[in-house]
Amino acid sequence: MGAADEIVTIVDEHNKVLGAVPRREMRAKNLPHRSTYILVFNAQGELYVQKRTMTKDVFPGYYDSAAGGVVLAGESYEQGAVRELAEEMGIDVRNFGSTTFRREDLARGFEPDSCFYIQHEADISGKPTIDLTIDPPPDLVIEVDITSGSLAKLPIYVQVGVPEIWRYDGQRLRIYILTTEGYIESDTSLALPLLTGQRLSEALVQSKTVKRTTLLRSFRTWVRQERRRRRR
Repeated sequence: MGAADEIVTIVDEHNKVLGAVPRREMRAKNLPHRSTYILVFNAQGELYVQKRTMTKDVFPGYYDSAAGGVVLAGESYEQGAVRELAEEMGIDVRNFGSTTFRREDLARGFEPDSCFYIQHEADISGKPTIDLTIDPPPDLVIEVDITSGSLAKLPIYVQVGVPEIWRYDGQRLRIYILTTEGYIESDTSLALPLLTGQRLSEALVQSKTVKRTTLLRSFRTWVRQERRRRRR
């Protein structure tokens, strides 16, 4: 199945889901849809720019200041952001979604809202299921706490050895990194070091209602502020 056959989520002007159609139909009819855009900065506050491939259905061959794309049907914004950034950066990622994981020595299994193998993608490549007695745990687990809390899952994540958790409450995304003392909140991602919780939080909230050009301007303002702060 090619990119034109991918099924994407269609929404109204209030971001309410109306249905799902193939990408080619969405483009042909210019239907409103969900997208994710991630801007990447280095330590000097410089914005990473990439050249779009000639196979893109929109602006092929143009330079782009963001890595991202459409949110596929059944995907959350967080899942779409991870997938798109990994694809644009040439990082192999496998999304296991909300798979239920079990291990004989665990009191109970666990089922994250979404999870990804990134650093250990090669270790589970080609495996339809994961056996935690011999396979590594996911490198990144995402929990969306809008309707239910995920703090109760942290002890079992520690026991399994999940190195990184993202918790999103609808407004803010927090990154937690596993240490010898348990999970601690971190400013930056371990699995995707270019990302920070603050930038992800702002992008996720703004991407629901703000036009792309406005979102870009807000990031540029942040870059200028960071440069001034670091010069002090």
